[in-house]
Amino acid sequence: MINLLPEAYKVRFSREYRWRVVVALLIFIDAIIIIGVILLGPVYIASVSQANAVTSQTQALEKKNDLHSNLIAETTTLSITLKALNSTSPASMLFTDIMPIISRDKTSSISITNITYALSSAKNTKTITLELTGVATTRDSLASFINILKGEPSISSVTIPISDYAADTNVPFTITIIAS
Repeated sequence: MINLLPEAYKVRFSREYRWRVVVALLIFIDAIIIIGVILLGPVYIASVSQANAVTSQTQALEKKNDLHSNLIAETTTLSITLKALNSTSPASMLFTDIMPIISRDKTSSISITNITYALSSAKNTKTITLELTGVATTRDSLASFINILKGEPSISSVTIPISDYAADTNVPFTITIIAS
């Protein structure tokens, strides 16, 4: 086949041909990138939603685990407290002996709002420490209640801070009772 075109046209057509091939390749690469992005978009969205679901499930399980750990700790503490209260040692019998004394000696003018109990052992003797918190209608009724408790033979010590005697009426108090 004979090419009758002048040399300048041949070079120009050759250069245009190369540009067309380069442009066609660039369009082809762009098309591949666009198709890849379009196809990877749903996969990315699905991955992110699954990651969020796994994160929320993990957080829910951690909350359940924390709740479970707290329940185990509370159950253990209650079990130890019940064992101390239900034991047949002489000190636990003192607790059951002291509570009727306190309720018998308490008058209607004394209101006990909180009782804290502690059992301690030292050199073959077990002592019970009770801390009574409440409100007395008058200072005299509080003093009378203290004197009655001090007169009980099973109670070895009754202490109350001096500051609890400051008010005349509606006297808040904290009494520490030690029995052995």
